[in-house]
Amino acid sequence: MKRLIPVFALALLAPFIAEILFGATPLSRMVSLPPLILLYGGGAVSIRELARRAPRPWTAVVCLGAAYGLIEEGMVMQTLFSPDLFGAAACGLRFAGVNWVWAEGLLGYHAVWSIAIPIALTELCFPQRRREPWLGRRGLAAALACYALGAASIGTVFRRIVTPNFRAPATSLVVTAIVAAGLVVTALSRRPPVARLAKLPARVPTFWLATGALVAAGLWMQLFRLPQFWRAGMRPLLPMTLAACLAAGVYRLLHRWSRAEWTAADRLELTVGAIVGSSVCGALNIHEASRFDRYGQAICSIAVLAVLSLPAFSSRLTSPNSD
Repeated sequence: MKRLIPVFALALLAPFIAEILFGATPLSRMVSLPPLILLYGGGAVSIRELARRAPRPWTAVVCLGAAYGLIEEGMVMQTLFSPDLFGAAACGLRFAGVNWVWAEGLLGYHAVWSIAIPIALTELCFPQRRREPWLGRRGLAAALACYALGAASIGTVFRRIVTPNFRAPATSLVVTAIVAAGLVVTALSRRPPVARLAKLPARVPTFWLATGALVAAGLWMQLFRLPQFWRAGMRPLLPMTLAACLAAGVYRLLHRWSRAEWTAADRLELTVGAIVGSSVCGALNIHEASRFDRYGQAICSIAVLAVLSLPAFSSRLTSPNSD
């Protein structure tokens, strides 16, 4: 059972970071947490295990995370297609039955904050097991089963209670499934990784990792908060294009820095910067909620940052087996 502690930690971290810190699920609605743990936790654990068996683990994490977002938002909750659920269509550029701004923002959000960041943070907490799979085939099958059960449960709630009068067109669901399957195939492709250049002698610029992650996170979240002027007509294409360029730029920069020597502290700086960015946006998302929910989100965010700043945690990162 002790060997499963990282698995349970990841299963809890994924919905905590993606839902509670982001303000999507206030503490007053904690009753909805169990199916979210199955959905997010089962998904994150399954993706982590599949990615660790792939030749390009972090590329696999991002691709599988995007597929996860497509399935959750396109097939389970169907927010990508709903004209009124969660104000998705109001974000701008609803065309051919798809909420395009919402889709771009959420796919990036799920790939990074729902999947990649919880995985990175959990691996930082258990550095000695960072490079190895945590589950065998039966364990992976159980994680996938939990994910499927969570998806079925939440999908049933949405179909029967939340949006009883809306069903996404069958064509939209089929296309979503095909694109998600393509991402999964890409992630798990057995092609060997591209030969890497010699490592750079310079250290990764730690300060810029944290600051850059914070700024990039804040900019990406603006897709959900575009001024009204930029939501009308085809105007959202500009911020969408800029967001895509931002994502490409961050990827190229991290790829370049990956040729330098990364430490656990570097990975922590990158993760913390992104978490701070999403937590600030979460505070804005929940600013009209009850005082209990506002304070709860703030306390959770501060508590996470406090734990990550503890000397005990830092000493764990700098232990001989931390990389």
